[in-house]
Amino acid sequence: MPSQAQIEQLKKLPRAQQEALARQYGVDPSMLDNLNGSSSRSSSKSQQREDVVFPRGTRFDENGDPIIPEDLEEQFSHSEDKLKAFGYDLFAGEPKTFAPTSFAPVPSSYIMGVGDTVKIQLFGKESRTHDLTVDREGKIVIPDLGELTVAGLSYTLMQELIQSQVSKRLIGFKVAVSMGELRSIQVFIAGEAYKPGSYTVSSLSTISQALYVAGGVSDIASLRSIR
Repeated sequence: MPSQAQIEQLKKLPRAQQEALARQYGVDPSMLDNLNGSSSRSSSKSQQREDVVFPRGTRFDENGDPIIPEDLEEQFSHSEDKLKAFGYDLFAGEPKTFAPTSFAPVPSSYIMGVGDTVKIQLFGKESRTHDLTVDREGKIVIPDLGELTVAGLSYTLMQELIQSQVSKRLIGFKVAVSMGELRSIQVFIAGEAYKPGSYTVSSLSTISQALYVAGGVSDIASLRSIR
């Protein structure tokens, strides 16, 4: 069966070529109407970027769009089942975009750092909302309250510190504290990665996500020794 990337390329061909390739590789030609229909519906939605992964070796034009090979049939013939090392399909593509984990739940043990944004909602006598970024000295400045050093504290301890200071120094107010935008961190991926080098990822990214950004492992790498 063709891969999803090949199906996307198939939809860009003339109808006659679509039907010919579909019959050759055991795909019901009537399914092409569903494929083309779903494509037009999705394009009418709001422009929402998702992770896009193309087969390794795909060439791109100056606008960043994939170049469809002239001999698409040859590419389909290479997609027949072959015995592959277990696990390599996970990183078999070449990512063009990567969705950071900005909206993932923040664990209580998360360590605050420079560049993190804290959302503070004060309510009581008045309602106020502040989006405060941790500066290079590791501090946030809360209006009418002053500076608080939060870098190096866990997310839970940071919440407790702000709540304690508000209850002591701002009479008639209560506070709700949450995380806003998370900082980015630089990681360097070395060894037998597909594209070794320095990458910017979310501070909540895992090793697997960082490796995904680098395109996974090379053809001679071992998945048994990643650290």
